[in-house]
Amino acid sequence: MVEIEIGSMNQQCLDRRMGDRDFLISELADWEKSRNQRKASINWMFNVDAARTKLNRAYEKLICQN
Repeated sequence: MVEIEIGSMNQQCLDRRMGDRDFLISELADWEKSRNQRKASINWMFNVDAARTKLNRAYEKLICQN
């Protein structure tokens, strides 16, 4: 989930150069406040069981290699 939030932040807030650290902190705080007010959420396309089934093939390969 963190990677999704960082990607969203990069597209919505960090799409331009920031002049200094204080401005960056202020912009990120404003972005976070806006996201929280809108109650932004992640629209998952599948549930945990479906993800485990789908990703099991990849995990099997990693486990077998060790």
